[in-house]
Amino acid sequence: MTCSSARIAHINPEELPKVSNFIPADVYLAKMAFDDDTREDAYRLRYQCYLASGHIEPNNSGLFSDDYDLLPNSRTIVLYRDGDPVASVRVCLLLQGAGQRSPCYDAFPETLDRIMRDAAHAVSGPVRVAEYTRLVRDPSLDRGGAIVYLLYRIASYVSMMSHAQITIACVRKSHASFYRRLGYQAETTPQPYPGLKCRMQLMSSDRKRFDELRAAFPIMDPFTTATGPLDDFMSGGAVYLRAGDLR
Repeated sequence: MTCSSARIAHINPEELPKVSNFIPADVYLAKMAFDDDTREDAYRLRYQCYLASGHIEPNNSGLFSDDYDLLPNSRTIVLYRDGDPVASVRVCLLLQGAGQRSPCYDAFPETLDRIMRDAAHAVSGPVRVAEYTRLVRDPSLDRGGAIVYLLYRIASYVSMMSHAQITIACVRKSHASFYRRLGYQAETTPQPYPGLKCRMQLMSSDRKRFDELRAAFPIMDPFTTATGPLDDFMSGGAVYLRAGDLR
């Protein structure tokens, strides 16, 4: 696949730190979309994925973006393999009472307000929420789930660094069972959702359930040894992710 991402250097597995359970073919590079080229890679992946699924109409640009992408509380991540963009996810960070926007908040404001009120008694200060949205992968790839877990792993790092106590996602009904396995619970029935023709339902989890999940399944843990150094990721540095045979 030929995209602007050709500028991303190919990964040489021999230059990466050695860890157990390392399979070179499973090395990916994750990068935050702070620059125009990386954002375009994310938008092109979204367009390809949503068009293939019938959730959007074709357009001349071959890109799909929305008003939420450039909000200060949005973080878009792109996953690369051998220099090509293969998957992307956006994390929208919300602080209770701050008046911030996200797709979920605009679609389900009363439900999300209730979720934050219910969580407030257990935290000090306003509740922090991380919404995972626009999770896509190249539709030409194998339908295996490893790349989704890697997206979830790096998105969870952003969530943890923002000290989010609640994680939310709006998902299609056919994907709800997958999210239940990740510790999410349904908060609404499927309803109209900004930007897509399909209906989505709001699901939520919390930090306790996520900590239990990452302890049981290291592939979900941002701090597994299969994740490269994360020091510069939030400011735009790239980080490698490896699936290997982690379970």
